[in-house]
Amino acid sequence: MRRRRRLAGYAGRGVAKIPVTSGNAIPMMPREYATILPEPMRIHDEIRERYISLNGAIDATAKRPQPRLTVRDAKVVANNLTLALRNDLPSIDPHDAAVIWEQWRRSVAQLRDMMSGLDDDEQALAIGVNLDQWTRAIHDEMAEAVRRPGKVFARYCPWRDEWATDERIRPGAMR
Repeated sequence: MRRRRRLAGYAGRGVAKIPVTSGNAIPMMPREYATILPEPMRIHDEIRERYISLNGAIDATAKRPQPRLTVRDAKVVANNLTLALRNDLPSIDPHDAAVIWEQWRRSVAQLRDMMSGLDDDEQALAIGVNLDQWTRAIHDEMAEAVRRPGKVFARYCPWRDEWATDERIRPGAMR
């Protein structure tokens, strides 16, 4: 019961799971165990490497090769990070969590626009590159929030007063 209450602060706040057809290339953790903690950057690199080993890279000679993803793969990666954030964000500073959630919400909205009209089996090179950059940024922000609480939020001070309301930072607590 307590776990459900913690998740409710972020569930349904603009980042829903993206529908995925069956046959996912890489099995991900069940929703209740999804996490990117304690080492977000290591988790990000492990997921990338799994996809590179399965599907190959866009340019294998690059210093940091991008995994070749299908639309289905992109949905699985995005859903996994959404579920991980729902589980992990309540454990960090609430101001940092609100900023990270908003960044991810915007990334998912752009991802949905990019995937609109594409089949699940199409190679989605631009989607894969953008998704890798967005997920890396979120993993990096989580690592920073764990290392130095309040630092992620501090970078967003110019619009802090209008954006960081108590209702947004602690959803449901104002009732």
